Amino acid sequence: MTLPRIRRDIVQLGERRVHYRVAGEGPPVVLLHQSPRNSAELLPLMQVLAPHFLVIAPDTPGYGQSDPVAPAGTEPDIDIFADALIGLLDALGLERVALFGSHTGAIVAVRIASRYPQRIAALVANGILMTTPEERSDKADRYLPPLVPQWDGSHLAWLWSRLRDQLVFYPWYRHDPAYRIQWSQSLAEIDAGALDLLESGDDYRGAYGAVLRYDITEDLPALELPTLLVVAKPDALSRFVEAYPPLPACVEVGVVADFPDVAPATRDFLRRQTLAPAVLRPPGSTTDHRLRAEFIDLAGGQLRVLRASADGGRRLLVLHDLGSSATALEPMLRGIAGRRPLLAPDLPGHGESALQAAISPDELAQVLIQALAALGVREFDLVAIGAAAAIAQSLRRSCGARIVQMALLEPVPVPPGQEARSFARALLPDLTPDSAGSHLLRGWMHLRDRSLYFPWHDRSTAAQLAEGRPPRPVQQQRALIDLLKSRACHAAQLEAALLALDLSGPELHDALRLARPGAAIRRFDAGVLDLPEEQYQWGARLLRALERARPASSGR
Repeated sequence: MTLPRIRRDIVQLGERRVHYRVAGEGPPVVLLHQSPRNSAELLPLMQVLAPHFLVIAPDTPGYGQSDPVAPAGTEPDIDIFADALIGLLDALGLERVALFGSHTGAIVAVRIASRYPQRIAALVANGILMTTPEERSDKADRYLPPLVPQWDGSHLAWLWSRLRDQLVFYPWYRHDPAYRIQWSQSLAEIDAGALDLLESGDDYRGAYGAVLRYDITEDLPALELPTLLVVAKPDALSRFVEAYPPLPACVEVGVVADFPDVAPATRDFLRRQTLAPAVLRPPGSTTDHRLRAEFIDLAGGQLRVLRASADGGRRLLVLHDLGSSATALEPMLRGIAGRRPLLAPDLPGHGESALQAAISPDELAQVLIQALAALGVREFDLVAIGAAAAIAQSLRRSCGARIVQMALLEPVPVPPGQEARSFARALLPDLTPDSAGSHLLRGWMHLRDRSLYFPWHDRSTAAQLAEGRPPRPVQQQRALIDLLKSRACHAAQLEAALLALDLSGPELHDALRLARPGAAIRRFDAGVLDLPEEQYQWGARLLRALERARPASSGR
């Protein structure tokens, strides 16, 4: 049996990006994930529903790839999240949908059905939390402590412990037998949850807190549409079934044997309803010069790109370092947006882009060439950061004079006398998840040391980068997220890149080189131009360097 194809897309709602997954066709069903996860956790349910329905699974504001719906440090109430979902439906041209929510997503779904009954044709709520005013106050005080990155990485130990405890106790902070729950501990689940929580950062408290402060007891009995309240027997929230208030005849309650049984129960319930088919309105394109995200469909999977238009100038293609992402470059990209047409992809296997089985610089270059063709880009300037210089080298061989100017930002040098393969293999820590979560701290310390030593694992005085400046903890957390997302391919791609890279070769001989004062490349290349310490200043500095070098590059 062929599995339904699940695509990803982004819609711009004012200043806010909303990311969603979509599959199938027919009556529309919208899925809301639990906090602090994102729509990726709903992929198995999407596979079950997509043969029968048009299934849309957005990232809740503040989670995954969706921007927050309220300013940092505020406490948005549940109605803000309900209204945000209706805004998404309007943007996608969906007048009436069936709605599924899981845990916190289930609570938000109930509130949406209560506020907007004319927009919801049927409701499935998986796991309903019933709380007293005292319990809501207790959870508000203790359930959601701030998540603030610390230079020493201590927040990672708390985060991992909290996710483990969540599978042992409910609520997670009450550590006595009366609060034990019967959930299996999956290392993969904890690891995925840790990455999701890191990505949300302190915004994880948004929808979570809104749900914990909300009293559902008035809305549940007032539901007037076909509803299924379903929960798996091992679920910690199954104990609240007995506390449900008297429910109207349109509401069914189902306790299924185990978690995998929720999906078929949801499918069967929705297939019994009278639901009208709909067609999704594609996201509209913007004509302003703001930096925007989108997904490009390629033969091997989707490539996520950041783009910005401009009134004139040649397209600028910016490639992030291996193990990083285009998102990490947003401070620099915002300094370019509007001044030059801009394209910054997540490389295959990085950020939000599919791997597409591309490992070598030549393979990665071919994926980028497909993307350029899909976008109608012929001539362009190229900027490559770190080890992406090897991809720039391959692109120059394939594209020739289509690349007019090229700049390398802090390319990774192989020290003289060292063999490239062994050097590349020593550059990365072991990021294999373990039950203690120590892989998170290994990645964190690797990123700390990478800014202080070259190579990072050599802590001798000779390896010290005297002018190296450590990143701020919030920047380092972004780098850790990117490092973890690229685990499946980073080591192989880095090794292939350093084996292929020839900084003195003919493909790169006319490329500008720029670096910060503390960058390792300055030890081996005296011709490096200055790059500011602050990344938000990189864009303007880069454009000036390209403009000044234009006469020397006019023959290409």
